[in-house]
Amino acid sequence: MSIAKRDGELIALIVDRAIALAREFRVRPGRVNLFIGIAMAHQRLPLNLDMLLAIDDANFAHDVFGIMRHIDPRTGHLLDCFVPRTARLQHTGVK
Repeated sequence: MSIAKRDGELIALIVDRAIALAREFRVRPGRVNLFIGIAMAHQRLPLNLDMLLAIDDANFAHDVFGIMRHIDPRTGHLLDCFVPRTARLQHTGVK
């Protein structure tokens, strides 16, 4: 898996925020699993990483933890028709 340097930096910040948010609920997701899951999802269905990092906690949790719940770890595809709210197709008019 290859990701752009800036994307990797943004994903690392997203992971940090996800871990901090999860701690509030006494959940401890793995840092590496979060990073890999978000990166894989981003490669299959590009995310607006800047938007994801900046959105409110409820939408952030929906996207990040939804990705982790619905990702196929072998392919990076999101299952069960899950689409993150910050998927680029949601915001570019792409059908």
